[in-house]
Amino acid sequence: MKEGRIEGVSPSRLTKYETCEQEALAPGGDAGRGVGEDMIRVILAATLSLVILGGMNLFMRHRERAADTDVVAREATQAVGKFSLDVTLSFSPAASDPFAVATDEAEKKPALLVQLNGREVLRVADAVPAGDLIAREDVSGIVEGENEVLVEADPPLEDANRAHAVRVRVLRDGQPIAEQTSWSEPGARLIARMRLNVPPASSKSGARHD
Repeated sequence: MKEGRIEGVSPSRLTKYETCEQEALAPGGDAGRGVGEDMIRVILAATLSLVILGGMNLFMRHRERAADTDVVAREATQAVGKFSLDVTLSFSPAASDPFAVATDEAEKKPALLVQLNGREVLRVADAVPAGDLIAREDVSGIVEGENEVLVEADPPLEDANRAHAVRVRVLRDGQPIAEQTSWSEPGARLIARMRLNVPPASSKSGARHD
């Protein structure tokens, strides 16, 4: 019995076609290599995406920590001069509750609290009349360059739905170098921040504040 032949196709060419088909279907053939290369590309793309997302996440966390940090810890030169500050409120702050439970005197909420560069410099436990000048002499801790003053006070309950103001001044050798008036939102606790740049004593320019 004679073997069947495909007319118009030589045996050698037919053998070549069959060989190509076998290589394409074989696991180690071109098709197999193509699938493997595609899989590697997918894995590399996924890995690169994870690296980029992780880097962005670390960057955003670093920015949040930097934004939440009011005064960056740094080596600083103490500013030369005799400094003082005063605070004037447009309201009489609510005094601390004498019946409030507190394990320590320092835990009692003051009527007025003033901090300089994160350190407490003035605490008033009792209510003071609106408009009175509350002064603190011989303030230490002011450095050359950036400083921050933070003022916190609670308006009385009867005036809680009103906006309130506070004026803060910093003086150097009796001369004002920075002044700022801040307003609170109605119904909110008054929290005022004043940033000031104190130049060296030899500088002729005054302090700048934001």
